[in-house]
Amino acid sequence: MLLGGIPFIAHNIDVLVIVIVAVSVLPVVIAAVRRRRAGGGTGRSVEGRR
Repeated sequence: MLLGGIPFIAHNIDVLVIVIVAVSVLPVVIAAVRRRRAGGGTGRSVEGRR
């Protein structure tokens, strides 16, 4: 067993997977927040639709 042989990892694998996913998604979230604060948004507006 590769990681299953380490007791800490074997008992906390679900938490570790959640942390890995959260860290992987974090750059996308940060970029979206920065774009929104800068006023970039998606370029679409309800008022502009016709």
